[in-house]
Amino acid sequence: MPYVLLDWLARTQLPADVPAAEDIHKLLSLRAAGLVQAEIPAFVHDRNGGSYVGPARVLAVTPAGVAAIRKRRS
Repeated sequence: MPYVLLDWLARTQLPADVPAAEDIHKLLSLRAAGLVQAEIPAFVHDRNGGSYVGPARVLAVTPAGVAAIRKRRS
């Protein structure tokens, strides 16, 4: 669930690296929604399906991200 990751990021010292592909997929959604600022590595396709070149780096949780967390907690 992307909001669990968003909540974790809000409590983590940023910038923070996110190495897991599953979490990088969630970050793509959070970034598209304007809830985080993040640098996402390139995805390289190969015989096994593909992988990310490196970890994602989350730079900030945006004001909209903070508002989304508060709304979910209330």
